[in-house]
Amino acid sequence: MRRLQQDFCIKLHDLFERRVEVWFLDECSTHFWERRSKLWMDLKRPFFLPLRYKRGAGCAILGAISTQQPRMVWRVAGKSNAHEVKLLCHLVAAQCLDCKNAVVVLDKASYHRNPAVKAYLESKGIGVLYLPSSSSALSSVETAWAIFKRRF
Repeated sequence: MRRLQQDFCIKLHDLFERRVEVWFLDECSTHFWERRSKLWMDLKRPFFLPLRYKRGAGCAILGAISTQQPRMVWRVAGKSNAHEVKLLCHLVAAQCLDCKNAVVVLDKASYHRNPAVKAYLESKGIGVLYLPSSSSALSSVETAWAIFKRRF
């Protein structure tokens, strides 16, 4: 496992050296279960949300952060799946400074590895790099999700 992480870091370093725009893409989800007491909200302006009693009801926020732009692209969806990831990739492609000089970093979730997602990115000229298993700390978007969860 450690060797895979080292190889990933070497590839990432090479991309940074070549000034490739790297987009880290991932999702953060919540479930509105009856037993759940903490929801995402601005702590300074709390609101009340009627919770659904059905297990599995919730939402997903999919986001991507660029190494060369000071912004995050994101979208809210009912759940994480290949279609939603592909729609986020469409937003990434629209925001790329140069799609031919860009790479998207994905983890190994099944919907990230979907052939349609990879085919879409490659059709736009964007490269794909997968994180090694159990290496979410190597993705800068995870830091954004941590800040988001602390704030809301």
